[in-house]
Amino acid sequence: MKNIYLFTLLIWQIHAWSQDTTGYDLLANYPFQSDAVDTTGNNPDATVQNAPFSNGGIYSNGTYNDGSSGQTGSRIVMDGINGFNTSDFIITFEAKLSSNTNNFIFVCGNTYRWLNLWIDYSHLLQVNYLTGPNADFEYHTTSFSVTVDQWYQFGLKYTQSDHNLKIFADGNLVGTINIPAGFTTDNQIYFSNTHSGAGAAFYGYWRHVKYFGLHGSSAVEELLSNYVNIYQSTNTDLLNIDLLKKTEAKLAIVDMTGKQVIQKGLNEQQNVINLSSIDKGIYILKFEIYNLKFTKKIIKR
Repeated sequence: MKNIYLFTLLIWQIHAWSQDTTGYDLLANYPFQSDAVDTTGNNPDATVQNAPFSNGGIYSNGTYNDGSSGQTGSRIVMDGINGFNTSDFIITFEAKLSSNTNNFIFVCGNTYRWLNLWIDYSHLLQVNYLTGPNADFEYHTTSFSVTVDQWYQFGLKYTQSDHNLKIFADGNLVGTINIPAGFTTDNQIYFSNTHSGAGAAFYGYWRHVKYFGLHGSSAVEELLSNYVNIYQSTNTDLLNIDLLKKTEAKLAIVDMTGKQVIQKGLNEQQNVINLSSIDKGIYILKFEIYNLKFTKKIIKR
């Protein structure tokens, strides 16, 4: 049986890289100065256990919190940031490490730990993430060295327009990773100081944890859902695309190297795309309707 799997609609808009957050909306702000409140009022308080507020931030003692074994480690969790979308986001925070060896600084996801920032045994800043149909870990080591007892500002920015994850420290770009397939998240918009797979916890301080989403992306996504309906023929290589308005559109299908494998003009009638000529794998459908650009990902198996 031949199957084509569709993923969530992803907005594709072009934004120049900058170290600021121009073009993005602040979704959540946890200063962690004296409480665990999101000052935007859009999200619930963070869950905090054995993590006191001191030295201008919130302290994580480096011990994994496991109630079943009686471990009294620190637990800091921000669960469910309203409006957060992994197709375009910025996360910034400040951290002061009490250890610069194999220290998980920031963990996204729970059972699916889809993005982690940590320090390896060489004291270098490293990123690992889940991607692809089999949710395999990928690793990237930067040249940025971290020392203990010093505040740093870290940032993670992913943009769907170029599929690049950019890592910065103290305002300097220290690494860029191309992730065409995006992240495998299992919809876990969950952020914490612990890595349950490794039974590890951040050892140090956090403050000013902020989350940003692309400005107006929810409104644009809703608009685009009025234009396109995509569905699969389960037993064939045929992909069916309906334009729901009387308009025309352009479609390009590209593989994970960025090579265009199919190009086609679309109209308001039902459009049938034959994918029998392309190999199994992940592909990006790039649509252009009027001045709107957006993408969907598919897996051909």
